[in-house]
Amino acid sequence: SRMMAGFGLTFQAVYVPDFPATLTAIAEGRAEVAVLNRVFGALNADRAGLVDTGIIFNPIEIRYIGSPALAIPLLDTLDRYLARYKHQPDSVYHRSLEHWLGTVRRAALPVWVVWVLGGVGAALLLAVGGVGLLRRQIRLRTRELVEEVNERRRAEWQLNRMAFYDSLTGLPNRALFRERLLTGAEVGGRDWHMALLFLDLDRFKAINDSYGHGVGDELIQAVARRFKCCLREGDTLSRMGGDEFTVIIPGIRDPDSLGRLARRLIDCCGEVFHLAGRELYCSVSIGIALYPEDARDLDDLIRHADAAMYQAKARGGGHYCFYSRDITQRVCQRLALEADLHRALRREELDLHYQPLVQLNGGRVVGLEALLRWQHPTRGNIPPDEFIPVAEETGLIVVLGEWVLIRACREVARLRRYHCQELRLMVNVSSRQFCSERFVATVAAALADCGLPAACLELEITEGVFLEDHLDIHRVLAELRRLGVTVAIDDFGTGYSCLSYLKRLPIDVLKIDRSFVSDITSNEEGAQIAATIIQMAHTFGLQVVAEGIETASQAAYLGRRGCDLGQGYHFARPLPVDQLGTVLGDWQPQSRQVMG
Repeated sequence: SRMMAGFGLTFQAVYVPDFPATLTAIAEGRAEVAVLNRVFGALNADRAGLVDTGIIFNPIEIRYIGSPALAIPLLDTLDRYLARYKHQPDSVYHRSLEHWLGTVRRAALPVWVVWVLGGVGAALLLAVGGVGLLRRQIRLRTRELVEEVNERRRAEWQLNRMAFYDSLTGLPNRALFRERLLTGAEVGGRDWHMALLFLDLDRFKAINDSYGHGVGDELIQAVARRFKCCLREGDTLSRMGGDEFTVIIPGIRDPDSLGRLARRLIDCCGEVFHLAGRELYCSVSIGIALYPEDARDLDDLIRHADAAMYQAKARGGGHYCFYSRDITQRVCQRLALEADLHRALRREELDLHYQPLVQLNGGRVVGLEALLRWQHPTRGNIPPDEFIPVAEETGLIVVLGEWVLIRACREVARLRRYHCQELRLMVNVSSRQFCSERFVATVAAALADCGLPAACLELEITEGVFLEDHLDIHRVLAELRRLGVTVAIDDFGTGYSCLSYLKRLPIDVLKIDRSFVSDITSNEEGAQIAATIIQMAHTFGLQVVAEGIETASQAAYLGRRGCDLGQGYHFARPLPVDQLGTVLGDWQPQSRQVMG
C-alpha cells in the first residue's frame, strides 16, 4: 500500500487463498490486476488471457539470514541439498513445484534413449545442413547459368547491332537497308508505291577536312536526328556510309507527296547547326526513284535513285530530283568521263595552254596563266567546264592540280631562261587542292624542281575557298607568304565578295571577272562596278587584273580607270608552250633568242 501511494495510485485489494484463485477472481470480474508468483504467472498468464508485466517490488530471490560464523557452512549445506533435490524427481523440491505450479512429473528418460535421440537429431541436422548447402550450390550455379545466358544474349545483341546498325548514328546500315527494301517490295500492292530516296550532304568533305573528323561525326549525328523527325514511323532511314543516307518509304499512294517530303528534308538540313562552338551550314541533295515504276529489280532501283541524286547535286546542291531515263544516260556519260579522265592522266592526253597577261599601260607581257586542256582520242577536245566539275566531285582535282602546278613551273622556267626573265606564272588552285594537307609542300617541291623563283608564281583561288572560315586558310596563306608566293582572288564579284577577307588575309592580286568586263563600254552599271572594284582593290594595296578583254575599247577604258593588267582574246588566245616563243617575241621586241 505504501509503494502504491508513493506512485500516486489508489487501489482496492481483493484477497484470495492461493495463486490459482487470483485468475478465477479476474475471470469472474472481481479483480482487474493480479499479483502472482513470477514462475506461476509466466506459465499461466496466456491461458487466462492476461498480459505478463513485471513490477519493480516483486522479490525474485530467497534470502537466508544467519550469524557470520554459521552463514557459510549453512549456505553450502542448503545449496548441496537443493542440488540433490533437483535431481530427484520424488524430492520435496519437485513436490512443492507440483503443488504450487500445477506441474506434472514425468519419468526421466533412460540415458541410451537420450543418446539415440541426440544422434538422430545430429543426423537430421547434418542432413538438413547438407540439403541447405546443396540448395545453395544449386542457387549459385543457377545464377551463374543465368549470367552466362544473359551475357550470351548481350553478345548476340551486340553482334546484331554491329551487323545491322551504324555505329555512329544507330541507324540501320547497308545490310539492314537491303532487307527492309526487299520486305517493302514483297508486301507491295497495285494501289501504292514504294519510294527510295538517296540523300547526300553537300560540301561535307570541306567541313570534315576543315574542322576535323570529330566535328564531321557530330554533324552526321545531328543531320540523322533531323531527318528522323521528318519521317513516319514505318519509314526506314539508313546510313550507307560517309555522308550518304537512304530513306525507304512504303505505302505511297500519292507520289506527289514525295516532293513535299524531300523539301522538308532539305529545309531541316539547311538550318544552322551549332557544333563545337561554331555555326555550321549544310545542305543535302536528294534523288527519288519509285518501285515498281522506275525499276522492278532492286539493284536497278538503287542505281536509279543514286543517279537522280547526282542530277540534283549537279544543279548546285540543296535540290531534289525524280528519276527519269534521261538521267541514267547522263550519269552513264559522267561515269564514262570520269573513267576516261583517270586514263587521260596515265596516257598523257592532258596538256597546258598559256594565256598572256599584259600591262594595260605599257603593253608588255608580264605573265602567263596556265589553262588545262584535254584532247580525247575519240571525242576530240573536251572543254574544261565539262571535265573540271567531274574532277572536283571525285577528288581527282587534287591530282590534276598537282600535275598542272609541276608541269607549268617547269615550262615557264624554260620560257624565262630563253625569252623573258621577268615572266610570271599564274596557276588556278581548286578549293580541294588548297585544303589538302600536302598543298604547301607540293608548291615548294614544284618550285625547287625547276628552279623557278617563288616570287614569280601566283596562285589563283576562287572566293568560295574563303567561305571555309577556319585556321587552316590563315596557316596555308601564311606559309605561302613565307615561301614568297603571291595569291590572287579569281573571278572576284561573282560569288561571296566580302571586304573583310581582303583586309584580314595576305592577298596580293584581285582579278575582275569577265562578266563585268564584257559590257563596260555599253553598260554604265557594269562600267561603274568595274571602276569600283579597281578603286577598292587599290585602296587595299592590291594589283588588279581584268579577265576577258576582247576589244581595244575595253582595254582602253580599263587602262584609264587604273587597271594594272589584262588578259583576253584582244591580246592573245591561250596557246601551247611551243607557240609562245613567237608571241613573247612580238610583245618583247628586244628579245630575239629562240627557245631550245
